[in-house]
Amino acid sequence: MNNINEIIKKIKDGSNNLRLINEILIDLSKDPNIEHLKVVDYLIENLNKEEGKKININLIYLIGEIGKKIPLTEKHIKYLVETFYNSDRWIRSEVINAIEKNIEIMKSNRHIHQIINIALSDEYEINKINGLKLILELDGLASTVLKSFLIILNNSEPNLIDYINKVLSVQFRDKTILFERLNSNDNYKILTKHGMRTIVQSFIDSVESLKTFRNLIEDSHWDKPYISLFLKEIDIFNHLLTNREV
Repeated sequence: MNNINEIIKKIKDGSNNLRLINEILIDLSKDPNIEHLKVVDYLIENLNKEEGKKININLIYLIGEIGKKIPLTEKHIKYLVETFYNSDRWIRSEVINAIEKNIEIMKSNRHIHQIINIALSDEYEINKINGLKLILELDGLASTVLKSFLIILNNSEPNLIDYINKVLSVQFRDKTILFERLNSNDNYKILTKHGMRTIVQSFIDSVESLKTFRNLIEDSHWDKPYISLFLKEIDIFNHLLTNREV
């Protein structure tokens, strides 16, 4: 495409023709570079709220693609965050995709945990999946994210199971840590029977770890109904594993 000044002039001369702007953004996204941030900045600074809504998907996609090549500035991260909080689920989905592409920068952003919590509670399944993908990239789970994740376990739709198991595998390689996080602040009480079963089934390739996990729960000071339910799920699953090996 022509140089950046010509592109911006074309946008100006088009009297903010939104169809033209979307076409330009799509074109720029095919081979993004740092110069394209000038177009991004012009649009952020000059379009009104209603106009911005009509180009946001393509604008955010371009920001995300640029971020794959160079670190985004605080200004552009702020725009992503503010757009996430003030948009519908379709735009939120694109923002999460852009954040995932720039996760190393976003890890230190104070909004990342809240964004993940909102994504996990979204009715839109793809946003829940994207939220789980973001969790996979974190260096650990903040207490609020852990709670949101445990709630997801209670209502895990079939399409989420693979991502849930990946989170359990990546974030809780040591299942002793999983027990400790459940034990902390009585987090285990968040879990329903379904959530417990989802956790237990994640031990499918680690019978010894399941045994250790069982012992930790049996010796815990959890409320007795929760201990009983968890042990029952473990014993049922352990029986199935034993029969499978015979």
